[in-house]
Amino acid sequence: MSFDWFLNPVMNQYADFSGRATRQAYWMFVLIQFIISIGLSIIGAVTDMEYLSTVFMLAIFVPSLAIAARRLHDIGKSGWWWLIILVPFIGIIIYIVFLATKGDANVNVYGYPVGQSAIPVPVPPQPTEAATVVVLGQPIVPAPAPTQTPTPAPTWPSEGL
Repeated sequence: MSFDWFLNPVMNQYADFSGRATRQAYWMFVLIQFIISIGLSIIGAVTDMEYLSTVFMLAIFVPSLAIAARRLHDIGKSGWWWLIILVPFIGIIIYIVFLATKGDANVNVYGYPVGQSAIPVPVPPQPTEAATVVVLGQPIVPAPAPTQTPTPAPTWPSEGL
């Protein structure tokens, strides 16, 4: 388990609600967040500083919303679907199902899948020399492009000055 799963969303994508996040990125973030919160709760109980876990949860509230919105984008849903947790009983179940659903493998309205920046387009080979066209058995070589000579600048008559 790498701590980068937690640090990247917190440090580099703190309030980035655009783009997509994979299932693994989201659930690793949640797991590390849970472990840190439990650890801070234990430390807070032992040292009589119960507020440590609360301060931590407030500090990562925005990154938690941001990665959840990006996770919902990965399945083609708006980030506002996290509000479904406000529906009693069934809302949280639907929300967890959304977060556990496999993401779209193709491009959706929220961008390319994570790790894929663009769909590669094959480039046709470029001819190395001038193409020769054969018409009725006779090769026709294209005429070379005309060269343009620069036109001289106009001169003003110097008489009368």
